[in-house]
Amino acid sequence: MEKKEADLKKMGEDLEKKKSVLSEEALGKKQAEFQEEMLKYRDVVGKSQIEIQKKERELTAPILEKMKKVIAKLAKDKGYTLVLENSQMVLYATADADLTTEVIAAFEKEK
Repeated sequence: MEKKEADLKKMGEDLEKKKSVLSEEALGKKQAEFQEEMLKYRDVVGKSQIEIQKKERELTAPILEKMKKVIAKLAKDKGYTLVLENSQMVLYATADADLTTEVIAAFEKEK
C-alpha cells in the first residue's frame, strides 16, 4: 500500500507539473484517471482497515471475556456493586478505589 500511495503522489505531482502544457481534454482525462486511482486506493485502504479491526476483535475477545470474569470475581469478593473503567468519564476516584493492579495480578494467576 505504501508503494501505491507513493505512486499516487507521484502521479498527482506529474499531473500538476504538466497541467499548463496539456490540452484541456488531455488534462481532463489525466485528472479522471488520477481520481479513479485515488478512489481505488481509498477503497483498498478502507477494506484493509475493516479487516484489521475485525482481526483485532477476534484476537481480543477471549482476553476480554477472561478479564470480565476476573473483574466480576474480584468485585464480588471485595463486596463492590459497581466497577468502572478508568476513563475520561470518571471525574474523581480515590487511589484505593483503583483495582488495576489487583485485576492484573488476578488475571495473571488465571493463566
